Amino acid sequence: SKKWSACSVTCGNGLEIRRIVCRNFNTTTDVDVSFCKSLTRLASSRACKQADCTSDSTPVITPTPAGATPAPAVGDWIVGDWSKCSKTCGTGQQTRTVTFRSTTCPDPKP
Repeated sequence: SKKWSACSVTCGNGLEIRRIVCRNFNTTTDVDVSFCKSLTRLASSRACKQADCTSDSTPVITPTPAGATPAPAVGDWIVGDWSKCSKTCGTGQQTRTVTFRSTTCPDPKP
């Protein structure tokens, strides 16, 4: 048998194929496939799957407005689940909500 081909698709489900040959063991020449009927036939195709969606994992960060100084805070980051990919094939986007829950509050004023 020959090597497997590349997958027939770049995205989703496809096939890889290979050429199956019947070869005379002594002469190493290809012969009619009828000479090999008693042997277990190798698969000439198989399923392949290419990645359905790859995410651009570059984070998008909203900057602090010019002139504003962020106050130091103590608290916890709450990270949500990733959304489904925006595309079923190729490069898409996934989003998730990340919020900060402060455990420090300024003293209430009278």
